[in-house]
Amino acid sequence: MITFGPFRAMIPAPLFNLHNVGGGSLYEFDSTLVGITKMQIAVGQNRVKFLVQAKDVDLSGIDLNNKVAVSLQIGNDLGGAQVRVASETGESPNEALQPMP
Repeated sequence: MITFGPFRAMIPAPLFNLHNVGGGSLYEFDSTLVGITKMQIAVGQNRVKFLVQAKDVDLSGIDLNNKVAVSLQIGNDLGGAQVRVASETGESPNEALQPMP
């Protein structure tokens, strides 16, 4: 489950592709549907990084000038952070995550 501001989405595990590279793993989800269009979760030793891209998501109520609470839950594991959300008119890095050792 991924949440940011009032938005919530759950992507079933079978929709992710797993890539084992070096000592880390990279889980990828790609879709052309409304909502989450790309999610990458890079898992390394004792740490996780993730990238999320979405389209046609209602961001009303989210002040893009301030950080937004984002959380990622996988099974019983939950983590979160305060991050900036870039709109499609904003500067989006569009960079892919690399597996972590």
